[in-house]
Amino acid sequence: MTIKDRVRELRRVRAGDLKAHPRNWRTHPKAQRDVLRGVLEEIGYADALLCREHDDGTLELIDGHLRAETTPDELVPVLVLDVSATEAEQLLVTLDPLAAMATTDANRLGAILEDLVFTSDDVTAMLAELGRAHGLLLGDGEIDAPVPAMPDAAITQPGDLWTLGEHRLLCGDSGSETDLDRLLDGAVIHLVNTDPPYNVKVEPRSNNAIAAGLSSFTAAQRKDTSACDQQSADLHRSPEK
Repeated sequence: MTIKDRVRELRRVRAGDLKAHPRNWRTHPKAQRDVLRGVLEEIGYADALLCREHDDGTLELIDGHLRAETTPDELVPVLVLDVSATEAEQLLVTLDPLAAMATTDANRLGAILEDLVFTSDDVTAMLAELGRAHGLLLGDGEIDAPVPAMPDAAITQPGDLWTLGEHRLLCGDSGSETDLDRLLDGAVIHLVNTDPPYNVKVEPRSNNAIAAGLSSFTAAQRKDTSACDQQSADLHRSPEK
Protein backbone atom coordinates (compact mmCIF):
# COMPACT_ATOMS: atom_id res chain seq x y z
CA MET A 1 0.00 0.00 0.00
CA THR A 2 1.34 3.40 -1.01
CA ILE A 3 0.45 6.29 1.30
CA LYS A 4 0.59 9.79 -0.13
CA ASP A 5 1.61 12.85 1.88
CA ARG A 6 -1.08 15.46 1.15
CA VAL A 7 0.28 18.19 3.44
CA ARG A 8 1.56 21.06 1.33
CA GLU A 9 2.67 23.45 4.07
CA LEU A 10 2.08 24.79 7.57
CA ARG A 11 0.94 28.42 7.84
CA ARG A 12 0.00 30.80 10.65
CA VAL A 13 -3.31 32.38 9.68
CA ARG A 14 -5.81 34.62 11.46
CA ALA A 15 -8.64 32.24 12.36
CA GLY A 16 -11.33 34.72 11.34
CA ASP A 17 -9.96 34.75 7.78
CA LEU A 18 -10.61 31.04 7.30
CA LYS A 19 -13.74 30.13 5.38
CA ALA A 20 -16.12 27.57 6.88
CA HIS A 21 -16.82 24.59 4.66
CA PRO A 22 -20.34 24.96 3.21
CA ARG A 23 -21.03 21.25 3.78
CA ASN A 24 -19.78 21.04 7.35
CA TRP A 25 -22.22 18.69 9.04
CA ARG A 26 -21.08 19.10 12.65
CA THR A 27 -22.84 21.41 15.12
CA HIS A 28 -21.37 22.41 18.47
CA PRO A 29 -23.50 22.79 21.64
CA LYS A 30 -22.66 25.35 24.30
CA ALA A 31 -21.16 22.72 26.62
CA GLN A 32 -18.61 21.72 23.98
CA ARG A 33 -17.77 25.34 23.25
CA ASP A 34 -17.18 26.01 26.95
CA VAL A 35 -14.91 22.97 27.33
CA LEU A 36 -12.87 23.90 24.26
CA ARG A 37 -12.47 27.45 25.54
CA GLY A 38 -11.24 26.07 28.86
CA VAL A 39 -8.68 23.80 27.18
CA LEU A 40 -7.42 26.59 24.92
CA GLU A 41 -7.08 28.99 27.85
CA GLU A 42 -5.18 26.44 29.94
CA ILE A 43 -3.03 24.78 27.28
CA GLY A 44 -3.35 26.75 24.06
CA TYR A 45 -3.16 25.49 20.48
CA ALA A 46 -1.49 22.07 20.25
CA ASP A 47 -2.96 20.88 16.96
CA ALA A 48 -3.30 22.38 13.51
CA LEU A 49 -6.50 23.15 11.64
CA LEU A 50 -6.90 21.54 8.20
CA CYS A 51 -7.69 23.61 5.11
CA ARG A 52 -7.88 23.38 1.34
CA GLU A 53 -6.70 26.37 -0.70
CA HIS A 54 -8.91 27.70 -3.50
CA ASP A 55 -7.54 29.20 -6.72
CA ASP A 56 -8.18 32.71 -5.35
CA GLY A 57 -6.08 31.97 -2.25
CA THR A 58 -9.04 31.48 0.09
CA LEU A 59 -8.46 28.84 2.75
CA GLU A 60 -11.51 26.64 3.30
CA LEU A 61 -11.73 24.65 6.52
CA ILE A 62 -11.88 20.87 6.55
CA ASP A 63 -11.27 20.34 10.25
CA GLY A 64 -11.22 22.88 13.09
CA HIS A 65 -14.39 24.89 12.59
CA LEU A 66 -15.11 25.30 16.30
CA ARG A 67 -11.55 26.33 17.12
CA ALA A 68 -11.66 28.95 14.38
CA GLU A 69 -15.00 30.27 15.68
CA THR A 70 -13.74 30.33 19.27
CA THR A 71 -10.56 32.34 18.56
CA PRO A 72 -11.32 34.44 15.45
CA ASP A 73 -8.59 37.02 16.16
CA GLU A 74 -5.80 34.54 16.94
CA LEU A 75 -3.06 33.47 14.55
CA VAL A 76 -3.59 29.71 14.41
CA PRO A 77 -1.56 26.86 12.90
CA VAL A 78 -3.08 25.66 9.63
CA LEU A 79 -2.03 22.66 7.56
CA VAL A 80 -2.78 23.46 3.91
CA LEU A 81 -3.62 20.21 2.13
CA ASP A 82 -3.13 19.36 -1.52
CA VAL A 83 -6.56 17.78 -1.98
CA SER A 84 -9.43 18.18 -4.41
CA ALA A 85 -12.88 19.44 -3.43
CA THR A 86 -14.16 15.85 -3.37
CA GLU A 87 -11.25 14.65 -1.23
CA ALA A 88 -11.84 17.53 1.17
CA GLU A 89 -15.44 16.37 1.59
CA GLN A 90 -14.25 12.80 2.12
CA LEU A 91 -12.05 14.01 4.96
CA LEU A 92 -14.86 16.20 6.30
CA VAL A 93 -17.20 13.23 6.65
CA THR A 94 -14.69 10.67 7.99
CA LEU A 95 -12.30 12.41 10.43
CA ASP A 96 -14.66 12.70 13.40
CA PRO A 97 -16.42 9.31 12.96
CA LEU A 98 -13.03 7.60 12.61
CA ALA A 99 -11.82 9.09 15.90
CA ALA A 100 -15.09 8.10 17.58
CA MET A 101 -14.48 4.42 16.72
CA ALA A 102 -11.68 4.19 19.31
CA THR A 103 -12.51 2.15 22.41
CA THR A 104 -11.58 2.86 26.04
CA ASP A 105 -9.22 1.13 28.46
CA ALA A 106 -11.08 2.07 31.64
CA ASN A 107 -8.12 1.31 33.94
CA ARG A 108 -5.79 3.63 32.05
CA LEU A 109 -8.46 6.29 31.78
CA GLY A 110 -9.08 6.14 35.51
CA ALA A 111 -5.37 6.41 36.29
CA ILE A 112 -4.83 9.51 34.16
CA LEU A 113 -8.02 11.19 35.38
CA GLU A 114 -6.92 10.68 38.99
CA ASP A 115 -3.57 12.36 38.27
CA LEU A 116 -4.76 15.42 36.33
CA VAL A 117 -6.21 18.68 37.63
CA PHE A 118 -7.69 21.43 35.44
CA THR A 119 -8.49 24.96 36.52
CA SER A 120 -11.50 25.14 34.19
CA ASP A 121 -14.74 24.02 35.83
CA ASP A 122 -16.15 23.11 32.41
CA VAL A 123 -13.23 20.82 31.59
CA THR A 124 -13.36 19.26 35.06
CA ALA A 125 -17.09 18.57 34.71
CA MET A 126 -16.59 17.04 31.26
CA LEU A 127 -13.87 14.69 32.52
CA ALA A 128 -15.96 13.69 35.53
CA GLU A 129 -18.81 12.78 33.20
CA LEU A 130 -16.35 10.83 31.03
CA GLY A 131 -15.29 8.84 34.07
CA ARG A 132 -18.88 8.13 35.12
CA ALA A 133 -19.73 6.99 31.59
CA HIS A 134 -17.04 4.31 31.92
CA GLY A 135 -18.02 3.19 35.41
CA LEU A 136 -15.21 4.98 37.22
CA LEU A 137 -15.50 6.37 40.76
CA LEU A 138 -13.12 9.30 40.94
CA GLY A 139 -11.96 10.95 44.14
CA ASP A 140 -11.36 9.58 47.62
CA GLY A 141 -14.68 10.88 48.89
CA GLU A 142 -16.70 8.81 46.43
CA ILE A 143 -14.58 5.67 46.72
CA ASP A 144 -14.65 5.63 50.53
CA ALA A 145 -18.32 6.56 50.88
CA PRO A 146 -20.10 4.07 53.19
CA VAL A 147 -22.67 1.71 51.73
CA PRO A 148 -26.17 2.67 52.95
CA ALA A 149 -27.77 0.26 55.41
CA MET A 150 -30.48 -2.06 54.13
CA PRO A 151 -33.97 -0.68 54.78
CA ASP A 152 -36.14 -2.52 57.31
CA ALA A 153 -38.87 -2.98 54.71
CA ALA A 154 -38.51 -3.51 50.98
CA ILE A 155 -39.21 -0.41 48.93
CA THR A 156 -40.18 -2.31 45.79
CA GLN A 157 -43.49 -4.16 46.01
CA PRO A 158 -45.13 -6.70 43.68
CA GLY A 159 -46.62 -4.87 40.74
CA ASP A 160 -44.03 -2.06 40.70
CA LEU A 161 -42.79 -1.37 37.17
CA TRP A 162 -39.49 0.49 36.75
CA THR A 163 -38.50 2.15 33.48
CA LEU A 164 -34.76 2.62 32.90
CA GLY A 165 -34.45 4.47 29.62
CA GLU A 166 -35.77 1.96 27.08
CA HIS A 167 -35.55 -0.90 29.61
CA ARG A 168 -38.43 -2.12 31.79
CA LEU A 169 -38.09 -4.01 35.09
CA LEU A 170 -41.16 -5.49 36.76
CA CYS A 171 -41.47 -6.90 40.25
CA GLY A 172 -43.90 -9.69 39.46
CA ASP A 173 -44.50 -13.35 38.69
CA SER A 174 -42.71 -14.71 35.62
CA GLY A 175 -45.42 -17.37 35.38
CA SER A 176 -48.20 -14.78 35.17
CA GLU A 177 -49.38 -14.00 31.65
CA THR A 178 -50.85 -10.72 32.90
CA ASP A 179 -47.52 -9.65 34.42
CA LEU A 180 -45.60 -10.58 31.28
CA ASP A 181 -48.00 -8.68 29.03
CA ARG A 182 -47.65 -5.63 31.26
CA LEU A 183 -43.86 -5.87 31.25
CA LEU A 184 -43.52 -6.36 27.50
CA ASP A 185 -46.04 -3.63 26.58
CA GLY A 186 -46.36 -5.10 23.10
CA ALA A 187 -42.62 -5.70 22.53
CA VAL A 188 -41.46 -8.89 20.79
CA ILE A 189 -39.16 -11.22 22.77
CA HIS A 190 -35.91 -12.17 21.01
CA LEU A 191 -33.98 -13.75 23.90
CA VAL A 192 -35.04 -15.02 27.31
CA ASN A 193 -32.73 -15.96 30.20
CA THR A 194 -35.10 -17.89 32.46
CA ASP A 195 -33.15 -20.88 33.83
CA PRO A 196 -32.13 -20.11 37.44
CA PRO A 197 -29.37 -19.32 38.17
CA TYR A 198 -30.05 -16.92 35.33
CA ASN A 199 -27.89 -17.19 32.20
CA VAL A 200 -25.82 -20.02 33.74
CA LYS A 201 -25.77 -23.39 31.99
CA VAL A 202 -27.48 -25.99 34.21
CA GLU A 203 -28.83 -29.49 33.65
CA PRO A 204 -32.39 -29.48 32.24
CA ARG A 205 -35.03 -31.20 34.39
CA SER A 206 -38.22 -30.72 32.41
CA ASN A 207 -40.46 -33.63 31.42
CA ASN A 208 -39.30 -33.29 27.83
CA ALA A 209 -35.62 -33.32 28.80
CA ILE A 210 -36.11 -36.39 31.03
CA ALA A 211 -38.00 -38.24 28.29
CA ALA A 212 -35.29 -37.40 25.75
CA GLY A 213 -32.55 -38.70 28.02
CA LEU A 214 -30.97 -35.27 28.34
CA SER A 215 -31.13 -35.20 32.13
CA SER A 216 -29.95 -37.39 35.00
CA PHE A 217 -33.00 -36.14 36.88
CA THR A 218 -35.59 -38.97 37.00
CA ALA A 219 -39.33 -39.02 36.80
CA ALA A 220 -39.42 -40.27 40.40
CA GLN A 221 -37.39 -37.29 41.55
CA ARG A 222 -39.72 -35.03 39.62
CA LYS A 223 -42.61 -36.31 41.70
CA ASP A 224 -40.77 -35.68 44.98
CA THR A 225 -42.52 -32.60 46.35
CA SER A 226 -39.96 -32.31 49.15
CA ALA A 227 -37.21 -31.28 46.72
CA CYS A 228 -36.23 -27.71 47.48
CA ASP A 229 -34.20 -26.74 44.41
CA GLN A 230 -35.56 -24.00 42.16
CA GLN A 231 -36.09 -26.25 39.14
CA SER A 232 -38.11 -28.78 41.15
CA ALA A 233 -40.23 -25.94 42.46
CA ASP A 234 -40.87 -24.76 38.91
CA LEU A 235 -41.84 -28.29 37.83
CA HIS A 236 -44.23 -28.71 40.75
CA ARG A 237 -45.79 -25.35 39.99
CA SER A 238 -46.21 -26.22 36.29
CA PRO A 239 -46.29 -30.06 36.07
CA GLU A 240 -47.38 -29.98 32.44
CA LYS A 241 -43.94 -28.71 31.35
